[in-house]
Amino acid sequence: MTRFFTPFVFLAFPLFFFLNNHCSAQVPDSGFGENGSAFTGFGNFGSFCMASALHTDGKIVAAGYNGNSTNAVLVAQYNSDGSPDADFNGTGMLQFSFGFTYEEGLAVATTAEGRTVVGGISFGDAAFAMLNPDGSFYQSFNSGGKLRISFGSGNGSRIEKLRVLPDGKILAAGRAYNGNDFDFMALKVDQFGILDPDFGTDGKVVVNVGGYADYGYDFDIQSDGSIVIGGFSMNAQSESSFTAIRLNSDGSRDNSFGQNGRFLLSLGSLHNEIDAVKVQDDDKILLAGRTDFNSIIIRLTSNGLPDNTFGSSGYTITDIAGSDDRYYDVALQPDGRILAAGWVFTEFGLTEHVVIRYTETGSVDNSFNGNGKYIVSLGAGGSWANQLMIQPDGMLLIGGQASLVLQGYAHFALHRLAGVTTGTETKLIPEIKAFPNPATDVIFVDLSGYQGQALASVFDPSGRLCKVLPVDQQTGSIDVKAFRPGLYFVKIASGDHSGVVKLIRL
Repeated sequence: MTRFFTPFVFLAFPLFFFLNNHCSAQVPDSGFGENGSAFTGFGNFGSFCMASALHTDGKIVAAGYNGNSTNAVLVAQYNSDGSPDADFNGTGMLQFSFGFTYEEGLAVATTAEGRTVVGGISFGDAAFAMLNPDGSFYQSFNSGGKLRISFGSGNGSRIEKLRVLPDGKILAAGRAYNGNDFDFMALKVDQFGILDPDFGTDGKVVVNVGGYADYGYDFDIQSDGSIVIGGFSMNAQSESSFTAIRLNSDGSRDNSFGQNGRFLLSLGSLHNEIDAVKVQDDDKILLAGRTDFNSIIIRLTSNGLPDNTFGSSGYTITDIAGSDDRYYDVALQPDGRILAAGWVFTEFGLTEHVVIRYTETGSVDNSFNGNGKYIVSLGAGGSWANQLMIQPDGMLLIGGQASLVLQGYAHFALHRLAGVTTGTETKLIPEIKAFPNPATDVIFVDLSGYQGQALASVFDPSGRLCKVLPVDQQTGSIDVKAFRPGLYFVKIASGDHSGVVKLIRL
């Protein structure tokens, strides 16, 4: 008796939040890919996914680069259910060059016509490509579908983020090399690849923010058309500071932003880096990234000053799992709650996808998955998320990459959660019947009232999703042999029905 009594004493609280009707367990969308995930690999090199975007018809496009010695730009397109889009280059996959070498696809966006715009780097120049829905190059864009833009001498100018504006023009931001170090960069071209003469100087803007190297990583647009660019700045000691600036819609620098035209903050001893920028409906600005080994979200007022109503002095630092972690993207739910995604190191030295939800005031929202965190490993060799996309139906699509086996090549990885942002998260009901329990290899669950294929989502006592398994429709059996001995919670879901099984694996 003692052998099984101890876990129940110490793990009573996790059981409470799984069964508490005020909490919700986040589960993969069983109608997407295989058990909620879709993967794409491009041959015998790492396929590094850097950005993802949604088409208006529900299709999904992702861009990145091939990790060979000289790199190559990679694009994958998926149907709305996560299957490869065979109408895109015949396979749903495309590898190409901007026109030179040492190239990476780093940003992607879609147009109202269903085209895809990819941005990145080509041998030290900023680079674009525009693709038709079938994966061919849109020939009217710079007479061939590709464009490289130089920012002068040196090597290292690159596009990190781009957006297609309502008028069809394309706004991009990143960094430019000035011959000695890097500066924030922005540029604008029209739908034909022609630099916009009304933006900056001949369509280009370069801003020296901190006097040393400045790295722009993301941007968003306020309601008046102003552009907020975030990243980080280095000092002479190679220490970084959170950095943000604002450009007017014509590309001129707005010196009324923050203090002396910039937001600059250092908290950690070495790393203070912004990877994501999101403007709220009230024009307040969310910045997400890392400070040393922890994740951080900062909120600024619309004019670039710390918003003291958010977190502590305008920021919230989260140590997700006691190890190294960081955010790469941030998104806003319609109700104002905040989602952030990135990676967290595990005790085994691997990375895993992580999504954290915060309240409007910057505290971790424990109604999300019981503890505010959704952590999932999409591959035995590690994975991480760099893109959050809220679909019109409230599904949360997470873009990133995963190594499916230890020491294996990275794959593009998409993962979708059901009903995260609509208030329709699945509420768990009291335990359903299961036997034998404890079990060593197989358990049988009562599927009375369930229709169609049922899936079993297995959680550890902390609320972390371990695996999603099919339930045999004929016998109601679930194979649990692969799990280590211990306590688990198994959520069974099919259609509108769901229930939970508390399982002891011997």
